[in-house]
Amino acid sequence: DSLAEIAALSKLEPIGVYTDTNAGYELAEISASNLPSSYNSRDLGYTTPVRQQSSNICWAYSSLATFETMLLKDGEKPGHFSPQHMNIWGSVQEDGTGWQREDLVADGGYSYIPMGYFTSWTGPLYEFEFPIESDKADYDNMSPHSTAYGITGIKYINNKTPIDTIKSYVMEYGAVVTNFNADTVNYMNSSSEAFYSGNSAIHTSELYGHSVSIVGWDDNYPKEAFSTSYSGDTPDKNGAWLIKNSWGNYVNTLGGYFWISYEDAWLFHSIFGPSFAISEYEKLNGSKEILQNEVYGATTQFSYITTEDYHPANEITYISVYDFSEEYSVLDKVVFESTSFDADYTVYYIPILGGKPTQETFLWQ
Repeated sequence: DSLAEIAALSKLEPIGVYTDTNAGYELAEISASNLPSSYNSRDLGYTTPVRQQSSNICWAYSSLATFETMLLKDGEKPGHFSPQHMNIWGSVQEDGTGWQREDLVADGGYSYIPMGYFTSWTGPLYEFEFPIESDKADYDNMSPHSTAYGITGIKYINNKTPIDTIKSYVMEYGAVVTNFNADTVNYMNSSSEAFYSGNSAIHTSELYGHSVSIVGWDDNYPKEAFSTSYSGDTPDKNGAWLIKNSWGNYVNTLGGYFWISYEDAWLFHSIFGPSFAISEYEKLNGSKEILQNEVYGATTQFSYITTEDYHPANEITYISVYDFSEEYSVLDKVVFESTSFDADYTVYYIPILGGKPTQETFLWQ
């Protein structure tokens, strides 16, 4: 297909949504004729230049690159966002709270950090606002700031998500964030342009988790390109994802991009935390703020939900209490997370009576 045809296709909306109860994921109902055999956000001009990460914060680079691609696809001109701002935000704070990472160079991270950073509207900040050489003191001394974009939608992906669903996300949003076992010594081909780890039995202590941005695919990428020095094995079929990496643009002839086989054993694996697509955002102009009680939300399970001894409830109510007595704020939307696909929910307005939310449910709206 010509670039113009692919560009037109990439702006298609999903025809509808249905539920695959076996896989438990939302599937975009896009017919095969609407998914080309190849797609490439880079060639369409939707990607910012490849960067070289300066520490173990690939998760910051990949997630910001993915959002930059989404904005470029939407006609925005974001430039580069600041990975160092996300890095410092996603670390332990002076009072001991926050993400439990103390070494901002050596400590790795988790895919939950960028999702929390985005959905709390803490960022992103532009690179010129918080350069990579900035440190914790610069962060602590920053004047109050606001991000230009507030992310309001994220879709989870893992190794059970159908490949056509992931393709539809790449076409609709420009890119998705994922993780894989980046043992390049054993599984990258000699040109550093194709990666394939077919070994699903690697011990977890030997995994090299790395986060990248998927910006395209090619169903016809030859399986023979994935020959590795470790075993010499190749995938059973052709096909690969195009990866935007953060190891500089000089590492190969693809300018820092490379291909990874559809059949890679560790791509999208939940052992590295969730892969995800950024699906919705809002432009912010200072008139909106997000009110919340959690930076990311609970990252462990509640015993009264999951432990049989506690007779787990089939119905749970969460309440957040806010004061709008100044009478100039308007509640615009409610944002929440659920990993229980297709669960029923209802959002209520609950009046405050006698200084606390009323338990008289007939007054709930």
